[in-house]
Amino acid sequence: MLKINDQGALLLMNAKKITIWIANSSLSVTNPVAQLLDSGNFVVRDENNFNADAYQWQSFDHPGDTLLPGMKLGWDLVKGLERNLKSWKSANDPSHGNYTCSISLVGYPQLVLQNGSVLHYRHGFWDSMQLNSMSTNTQSKDLTDKFVINENETYYKYGVWDRFIIMRMVLTLSGTLQLFTWNDQNQNWEIYFAVQKDACDRYALCGAYGSCDSTGCQCTAYAYMDITEGRSGCLIWFDELTDIGVKTSDSLDLYVKLAVFDLGGGAKRSRLKMRVGVIVVALLLGLYLKRLGSKRKDKDLSKSLDWLKRYSIIEGIARGLLYLHQNSRLRIIHGDLKVSNILLDYANNPKVSDFGLARTFGGSEIEVNTTKVAGTHGYMSLEYLIDGVFSIKSDVYSFGVVSVGVC
Repeated sequence: MLKINDQGALLLMNAKKITIWIANSSLSVTNPVAQLLDSGNFVVRDENNFNADAYQWQSFDHPGDTLLPGMKLGWDLVKGLERNLKSWKSANDPSHGNYTCSISLVGYPQLVLQNGSVLHYRHGFWDSMQLNSMSTNTQSKDLTDKFVINENETYYKYGVWDRFIIMRMVLTLSGTLQLFTWNDQNQNWEIYFAVQKDACDRYALCGAYGSCDSTGCQCTAYAYMDITEGRSGCLIWFDELTDIGVKTSDSLDLYVKLAVFDLGGGAKRSRLKMRVGVIVVALLLGLYLKRLGSKRKDKDLSKSLDWLKRYSIIEGIARGLLYLHQNSRLRIIHGDLKVSNILLDYANNPKVSDFGLARTFGGSEIEVNTTKVAGTHGYMSLEYLIDGVFSIKSDVYSFGVVSVGVC
């Protein structure tokens, strides 16, 4: 039996009227009412207040194994509330089973599925339009996708264009995430699609640097990924590259750089020894980043960049270069540092982007001489432009020019 007590809290009681569950909330209401909304959200609110932000409690904050259209899967960072899916223990037991589906905040947020504490499936990053591993499934006239990342919350949700179409996403007993649609004619639920399409969706199935396709695992060190509509961002990996899959469409380009070390010497040492160096991956993602050097400068942005903010941007760029030059496992020289390669996030924090001309130095290596000079005129140091001497000083010179541009 459900009941609202004198304090406005929702109670679940057994036949002996003993409370077995209570809805905890930091909000209080004067005239509490419980209501099941058309969306499927069961809420406790004040009788005269229909504002969703004022709900004392809502079931959408506590999903079981089902995600309905409009429900958020992810984090309310202000309240410290995580909304995730949990599989049932059995077909007749709705208590928590082995599998959970959630938004991981480690690195760039992504949708993951775990078996206990073990990562089972990884559903990919948001590429400004969809989760890239789900792209062939969710590009439908029936569905909409949304992934929100800001300082207050990080979540994924989906919607349905036609209000007469009834759908639900379910984390099954076996750990498969499936979307069902209601067939009114047959009066049953039919599978619209399953997120995990085949065995290759299993996390790290082929191990480090392994690539999986329908025929099995292949030893490769790259994958291809796609780009969307002029928005860009950058992700960098320095460790083992795992969980690569082969897709036939809607993929993103993954760029892998391999450095060759110790080729051996003499006739007795003809075996070639190769070691994977640093892996630089440029994923052009919609991260709501704004280019400082864009020709279409935002007037409001320019007005908001007072001296302290500009100084903060310059300081942030300097910290990024310090990490590349000194604190990363291998020394990285950017090689093309310029104003248009500095991105700002929603809080105007700078991010160094575009590592297409970057080089890595190992051991005690501090500079190289090259006859092939590449970069942007005006940002290249004279010793590099004239003599081909490429070193940390090349980035430092470019940083000085960028600082003038920011100021």
